[in-house]
Amino acid sequence: MKINLIKIFSIAFLFSLLFACENNLEMTLPQGPQGEKGDKGDPGLSAFDLWKEVYGKDPNTPIDEFFNSLKGKDGADGLTPYIKNDNWWIGDKDTGVPARGQDGKTPTVEIGPGPDYFWIIDGTATTVSAKGIDGKDGKDGKDGFTPVLGDNGNWFIDGKDTDKPWKVIPEIGTDGNWWIDGLNTEKPARGPKGEDGLSAYELWKDAVDKGEMTNKDGSDYTGGNTWEEFLKWLQGGDVSVLHQYWTTLPGNEGKTIEQFIEELFDCHCDGITVGLQFEDKCIELNPDGTLKGTYSATLRIGGKAGTSVKVTGKGVDLSGNITNDQTPITFTIQRGDENIPLAIECTEGGNVVNKTATIPALKYIKLGSATTVTQVQGEQKDVVVITFAAAPVEVFVGGTLISSANGIVEGSGWAVSNEGKTFTKTYDRAATEQKPTVQAKGADPICSTIANAFTIPTLTPVEVTGNPVLAVIPGNNCNLQLTLQGTPGMTVTATYPGLATPIKLTESPAGTYTTTGIPRKFTAYDVTVEAKMDGRGTVKKSVRVEGAFLFTNTLQVTNNNGTSATWSNAIVANEFKNTGTEPIIVTFTGRTGNAGAQNIKRNSPSHGAYPFILNLQPGQTETVQFYRDYTITFANGNYSVNYTVSNDCGESAASASFAINNQQNYKAKFTKPAGWGGPGQPGGPGWDPKDPNAANPDITFNVEVTNAIPNSFVEFQLYNGTGYSAKFRGQVDANGKLTQSVTMPAKDLAVALDDGFAIFRFFKTQAGNQLLDPYNIGAEKETVKFAFE
Repeated sequence: MKINLIKIFSIAFLFSLLFACENNLEMTLPQGPQGEKGDKGDPGLSAFDLWKEVYGKDPNTPIDEFFNSLKGKDGADGLTPYIKNDNWWIGDKDTGVPARGQDGKTPTVEIGPGPDYFWIIDGTATTVSAKGIDGKDGKDGKDGFTPVLGDNGNWFIDGKDTDKPWKVIPEIGTDGNWWIDGLNTEKPARGPKGEDGLSAYELWKDAVDKGEMTNKDGSDYTGGNTWEEFLKWLQGGDVSVLHQYWTTLPGNEGKTIEQFIEELFDCHCDGITVGLQFEDKCIELNPDGTLKGTYSATLRIGGKAGTSVKVTGKGVDLSGNITNDQTPITFTIQRGDENIPLAIECTEGGNVVNKTATIPALKYIKLGSATTVTQVQGEQKDVVVITFAAAPVEVFVGGTLISSANGIVEGSGWAVSNEGKTFTKTYDRAATEQKPTVQAKGADPICSTIANAFTIPTLTPVEVTGNPVLAVIPGNNCNLQLTLQGTPGMTVTATYPGLATPIKLTESPAGTYTTTGIPRKFTAYDVTVEAKMDGRGTVKKSVRVEGAFLFTNTLQVTNNNGTSATWSNAIVANEFKNTGTEPIIVTFTGRTGNAGAQNIKRNSPSHGAYPFILNLQPGQTETVQFYRDYTITFANGNYSVNYTVSNDCGESAASASFAINNQQNYKAKFTKPAGWGGPGQPGGPGWDPKDPNAANPDITFNVEVTNAIPNSFVEFQLYNGTGYSAKFRGQVDANGKLTQSVTMPAKDLAVALDDGFAIFRFFKTQAGNQLLDPYNIGAEKETVKFAFE
């Protein structure tokens, strides 16, 4: 029987290369894109691990099975499970495991009606007969075909796949036994290990000698059995796929499979290996079509330490030494538009080995000419023309696909001509420059990227001539005129602080914009003028309203703050005068501060509750009274009176204020009575209050209290020789003032004067003769020095 061993020999042959002597072939593969440096990688796969991965072997498969697959004879067949009495059987043992899964859709196997008697599975008739063929002379016919379970999980009859699945699939467990539906049958899936067999070439030669070898197409092989003929025979096997890939690598174009085999098996063990690494990625170009950067390939040459290496080629003259048996020397060679054939001369111990390699040309789409941008006459538009040297398969502009193998993308606005090489589009100018990136792609990996491939200018911006101009309007004391010159057709507006809706300037004549809506104010401020046109930008200018364009605040304020002799210290009287030539209005809006003060007088004694108004004609002065605040401890502090000044234009000066100081501690004054202290008088020279014969008339003097708590009650005490006793009780007025006369014997007055102190006590209320609710203003506040002025 003829056998086809092409695939078996090809695989075994490729694995045998793993154990062969070192040769000079090193596959040149494109280098992937440079990634970030990562952690140290795991070790690479061994030949054994690769074999398990390719053939789907269990990770725990022993290595002897790998070697058997390469060169060992087949072992004895293992036992194949089969179905009997609805159970799985292996060999002659019933495993007790049902052949259908729990709760599964189990297939129904039937024999159809005569006379054909075909097998029927799950209700579908097959073309396979279930009956034997009648024998001659009355002998029984041959047995029909029994359905068997295929490796793909389907029912097979007479070797034909019925496409009908079965549910329970036997598997080989990690222990090497058959497992069915999760149960270990204890039956080995493989026979004992076979003896070492012939190599791949020896097997092939033996098959040729026996006349059992076939070609890939199934025809009989009629060639010889030498090693060279074996290699030629392999050309018709799977190794031709490698040859096809090999011819796509730089420098291998057009080479025959014989050349591939010759290089593949160039196992002269000269000790020199040559490898080439490069990366075919999208090439970056400048807008003029030149390369934006450099692109290189890495040439690696390995050999014995001490080997000198010289590499030459067009524009290449490099040399160096291999310093480590395990580490090749590397050369970085810049790539260009053409392949660069290299001659490699390696010298070690006087022996010279010559090798070759080819630096591959860059693969990208070139520009056929510089990209042009031309403005459409009289319009804010530009025409862009991009021409490539060869027609790309795909073109992206600004990250958007505009052309593919199916042609221009509808709605992209682009047109294509010149056999797919020239692309044209009309762009509208915008407020900002447009500098899109263009990417052109051909067959992978041919690709070019051009950042800022072309520039669409901005719309011609609007212009403003000079700065805005202010002017006084004759006959209009309240407003100012604002004028701006610039590009005709603009929208021009003016704004200033506090304005809710911008003022629109009127254009007349063309390019001249005017408004009379700028108000005169008391304080300087800025007017911002904005001129713009859709798509053509915005220009902002500002002008300051100041100096002669402002109203003059003609209010003069004289702040007495309690210093006026005509007013008591509880009230402040300030004067307000209009020093200008126009009427003004002063509006007092309120008072702030002094939150801790007691019994605050919130109204003006002269003008009532806030807010109140003064209408001042030119030269007029008006006096306004304000209460001073106080606290129970007469603490320092003040409050502010807020006011604004406006005129008949409705404009107000910025809010102003002045301070009213708190009322401080009360003050006391004792007036020296007539006839006290003169010669021969009480208190005078030679008068002794202890002398029983000394004069002791009643003496009357005045006690004056100011700055006291308005309307409070006061008790006045003097020392009587043993303690302090009251001399009078009274109530201060609304201004915190009280004047009271005190009459007492001269000798008692002398005792009080010798003590030198008097006491005032203040109370909120009085009930009959009793003073209640004392003010706690502190002992140091209540005791004052008692002496005549």
